[in-house]
Amino acid sequence: SYAHEFISILKDLEVYIVIGNHDVYYRNTTDVHSMKMFNEYENVTIVNDLLQISDKITLVSWAADWSKATTPVIMGHFEINGCLMDNRTIFENSEFDVASFKNYEMVLSGHFHTPSVNRNVIYIGSAMPFTFSDVDSKRGYCIFDEDTYQLIHWEFKECPKYVIQYSNQPIVKERIAGNVVKLVYVEELSSLQNEKLVADIQLHEPLFLHVDFKNIKTIDDEGQALHLNSNESIHLKSNLDIIDSYIDSVTTPKYINNDMLKAIIKQLHDDTVQNCN
Repeated sequence: SYAHEFISILKDLEVYIVIGNHDVYYRNTTDVHSMKMFNEYENVTIVNDLLQISDKITLVSWAADWSKATTPVIMGHFEINGCLMDNRTIFENSEFDVASFKNYEMVLSGHFHTPSVNRNVIYIGSAMPFTFSDVDSKRGYCIFDEDTYQLIHWEFKECPKYVIQYSNQPIVKERIAGNVVKLVYVEELSSLQNEKLVADIQLHEPLFLHVDFKNIKTIDDEGQALHLNSNESIHLKSNLDIIDSYIDSVTTPKYINNDMLKAIIKQLHDDTVQNCN
């Protein structure tokens, strides 16, 4: 698996894996967790409670009683009120807030994907973006200098990013290529304009293109808005109607009788439907 490949790369380093909420089966205990698969590696230590690794740092797993830590710095997996859960949301569903950790010089935490700082609490953020909530937020990893208490951030630039592309925004290849893109409509477009817009974005090879239609307003090719009264019904043409319209719209050779062609196609259609039934 990728996880084992990653740990193998770190075989010459002393590795500590702090258990988080996604590693456990029960929310309030770490008794059952998925990290046991790394017990076979001598250089790996699984932290499923509190582990003091120096006179300055204690590692704290999810659901552990962090208040028992006596070092000036604690590193763990915390849910703390008043901190950014994503670019738009401040978390407010915990029994602990930033003031609860006032006795520590620094609190470094994973869990929330968005990097943020609130007094002595620092969320280092995820190593890479995972959803559209991570748009325009730099991701990577951190190095903590135990002597100076400095936190050095290294941005991971090679990973795919999540990008929101607005319909009235210039399409820039560097923003699109290799990234996960959401197209959001903020203007009225005809079906032809919409097809061209999507094609222009696809031309720059996004990793994935998600089209958000919730704000779209459709207009015809002359720029007039297309409105449908709630009491009106929509007539959808059948396949035969569409084929007949196409035959009428094109120039066929003189030796072809259009009415006969339509009759033959109808007979083939009816025979196919009958056989399927």
